[in-house]
Amino acid sequence: MASSKHLIEEIYDHIARGNLSKVLPVLDEHIRVYVPESLPFGGAYLGRDGYVSMLSKAMQTWQTPIVRPQHYYLPENASDDLLIVSGEFEVTLPGAEATSVFPFVDQWRVRDRTIVELRIFYWDTARLLLDLHRAATGLTSQNSTSAADPESTF
Repeated sequence: MASSKHLIEEIYDHIARGNLSKVLPVLDEHIRVYVPESLPFGGAYLGRDGYVSMLSKAMQTWQTPIVRPQHYYLPENASDDLLIVSGEFEVTLPGAEATSVFPFVDQWRVRDRTIVELRIFYWDTARLLLDLHRAATGLTSQNSTSAADPESTF
């Protein structure tokens, strides 16, 4: 499973560099991607085209995302294909001057060094939607806080 962890680390790195051409070949042609329905780009996406569509819609939702994976959780059973990553992402929302930081959890399924499924979880989708609304209406946001700050999620 260590090779799966390395593969996922490379994917995060390529996405951070805007190098989608390095990511697409490691995605199964029938990859399934799930994003919380409550988000503007939420839903189920199928195939590599679906993955690209999801990224495109996400980039319309926010600007200059910075994803910081912090913890990788490997299953106890070495034959399992599941890898869970938690961390935080920082974004500038359209119309906002300050950045917002949110925790995330991604669940990856890897088979034969190919990504077959990605489930994206955000711990506080309500706060993200509130920040999007505030940015769109020009209201100031008070949540340019770190995901590590327990008060930032209440």
